Amino acid sequence: MLACGAIALLGGIANDRPVELVLADPGGNLRATLGAAGAPLCPAALEKVEPAGPDAPENLACTEGSPGWLP
Repeated sequence: MLACGAIALLGGIANDRPVELVLADPGGNLRATLGAAGAPLCPAALEKVEPAGPDAPENLACTEGSPGWLP
């Protein structure tokens, strides 16, 4: 888990700009991205509209829920 806000300077995720996450496996191979092609700046959570869809701005949306929570 990564913290947001002022902690971002200490290795967390900044909340003053859109998120850009790149996940790699232990061998350094790219496994997944979120926001690498651009993403909105969200006040709560950023989620893929279609989970199996591409990491593209048109498939990302801000939600009021918690990531992984389905209404």
